[in-house]
Amino acid sequence: MAAKMPEALYSCEVCGLDGLTDDDLRSHMLFAHIEGTTSCPFCDLGDISPEEMVHHVNSAHLDYLSPQDETFDDTLIVTNGFGDHILIASPLRKALVNNKVLDNHVPVITVENDNDNYNANLSPSHSKGGENSNQGSPDRAQLSLNLNQLDRRDRLMSPCVRSPLLDARVTLCPICGMKEPSPAKLEEHVNRAHFDLMSPSFPAVTPQEEVIFTCPVCMKQFECSPDLELHVNIEHKDILSPAKSDVVTPVESEDSDIGVCPVCSRAGFGSHNDLAAHIDTHFSRKSSIVTPDDGGWERRLVTDLEKQEKEVQRMREQQEFSLLRAQYGMDNEGNFSQQSLSNMQRAVYAGEMTVADYYERQIELKVAEKNGVDDGHSCTKGLLGPIRAVSEGGIVKGTYLCTTVDHYGSTYGDRGWGCGYRNIQMLLSSLQHHTGYYARLFSGPNLMPSISQIQKLIEQAWRNGFDLQGCEQLGGKLSNTRKWIGATEVVTLLSSFRIRCQLIDCHRPTGADGTHPELFRWCLEYFSKPAEFKPPIYLQHQGHSRTVIGVEQLGGNEGGIRLLVLDPSHAPTQVAQLLHTHTAPAAMRLLRKPLSSMRAKQYQMVVVVGLIETEQEYQQSKILQASTRIPKD
Repeated sequence: MAAKMPEALYSCEVCGLDGLTDDDLRSHMLFAHIEGTTSCPFCDLGDISPEEMVHHVNSAHLDYLSPQDETFDDTLIVTNGFGDHILIASPLRKALVNNKVLDNHVPVITVENDNDNYNANLSPSHSKGGENSNQGSPDRAQLSLNLNQLDRRDRLMSPCVRSPLLDARVTLCPICGMKEPSPAKLEEHVNRAHFDLMSPSFPAVTPQEEVIFTCPVCMKQFECSPDLELHVNIEHKDILSPAKSDVVTPVESEDSDIGVCPVCSRAGFGSHNDLAAHIDTHFSRKSSIVTPDDGGWERRLVTDLEKQEKEVQRMREQQEFSLLRAQYGMDNEGNFSQQSLSNMQRAVYAGEMTVADYYERQIELKVAEKNGVDDGHSCTKGLLGPIRAVSEGGIVKGTYLCTTVDHYGSTYGDRGWGCGYRNIQMLLSSLQHHTGYYARLFSGPNLMPSISQIQKLIEQAWRNGFDLQGCEQLGGKLSNTRKWIGATEVVTLLSSFRIRCQLIDCHRPTGADGTHPELFRWCLEYFSKPAEFKPPIYLQHQGHSRTVIGVEQLGGNEGGIRLLVLDPSHAPTQVAQLLHTHTAPAAMRLLRKPLSSMRAKQYQMVVVVGLIETEQEYQQSKILQASTRIPKD
């Protein structure tokens, strides 16, 4: 069922009463304004005679009315509130005419006494609740006084009704006093000169008076002058604009006809052929020699473009270099201690560490940094026995491991950049179980150097003349930085303690699919060869380093090799799973690396092969070079 439309509400334009329905408005008009009452349409004055009301309106509210096609004569139209218009002859009007009050042609409103109680305050639109019932104060055409009804003008202009003053009247502008015999022209004057918004801008044009307005520039026709004015201001503003000069010199007209170069905006060409030949020089593939007098601007343009390209390239390289320095810790931002405190605070916020543990670790960190000894929180010992037990059996034909090793994982202070230092600690954890290596490296039992201490030891080796090229690349400084280190820094550190190392360079893949089968065979040969003491291998590739602790030789149809690798990026909790029987088989996936998983373009390996006994050998070890290349070509 359709919703019922809300009933429209109206307001009385005479007294301002609003919220009335159509029937209520009619009743209000009848009882409040028609039956014997006369009230002012502009103020609250009421209960006076019609003659007094006419005098009140003409004296108090005449300025409110604007001239609008008024014809002043001795006849006045008054409505009775229901749309019936009656011509009334006014003696008062005639008297005023005789007294020459009409010299300035001020309209006078008068009403005779009548028995029908005609009211000069209503119009049909008001009594019937028309569209303009809510528009506020009406204009002359809407007022109930009906001073300018159209039918009145038609009757006055007809032969049967004509006023003797019609042909001799002269109307004054109520604002500036201009005299104008035609009310229509006076109305146009008021609207154009004084912006009277309460009356139309132009008088109504009858079909017999239709006028066509033609544009003086393009001869386009319009029905009214505002449209023509708008057309001229928009379409022909360049012609009528005083900002442009109408006088064009011969040189300017000639340049405008020929045009300018679209590449360099050069002007002043003698002909179109000269302009075309000049444009071709911008796109010519052949280089031309430009003399200082001819085409010097072209040389400057090319030079400026080259400078801009070089500057853009320099800025791009500088940005990439800055990112690369930050990636490898070369930006000198932060160190091990600062990163440790910052990451431990984040761990407390994330609920991974209690506040008590935070302060305890903070004290341990300060002590370790002061003494240069690792705090041992990332160390996992006793791994080789469980690894051998889990590895042997199944498809594994043989398992070959190093003598001993402990796992050192990254902590809060070196996460993201400390893999090289942690692999050095894994290698040292194996060497400290050999009497000869232990005497060269350590001054006390189980004193594993911290990362900060290892940085200082490498700097000391540089000062003693080891690997001057690597020292220059790293700026000669590692302490209090997050700089990455690689295989050459491991050789530098061990050689400074008179430990002989072998640097093996796997400079390209030896497999068809980008793998390194010869590297795997070399590792199998190293770990399977009988020896009294066999340390692990330091393995370096682009962006990361790990420690190879052994190999698995597979039997059956596979017949392949798997490396067993300890990764410093693995947390101690992950590596500790190898110590438990029920979790060790699953944890072996962290260590096993088949051939297909080692696809870096290049690898470097550091292998400890003995002690440096002579001074000559010690001096030769200061110059680093790869003793073995895989493959040998």
